[in-house]
Amino acid sequence: MSNNRSSLTPTEKIQKLAKYAEMNEETRRQGGESLFTPEERLKMYEESLIVTRGDPKED
Repeated sequence: MSNNRSSLTPTEKIQKLAKYAEMNEETRRQGGESLFTPEERLKMYEESLIVTRGDPKED
């Protein structure tokens, strides 16, 4: 990985994304607005794909 944007390992990234998702779901269950905009959720989803499948730009 040449352009590593953060010093988190893939496992740490997944844990961080999972924590955000958990917090977001909890807020929605309590009747609140989602903590994240659709754009932010899409970005997090894309990041989770990169973590699990590898960055397509690195092929």
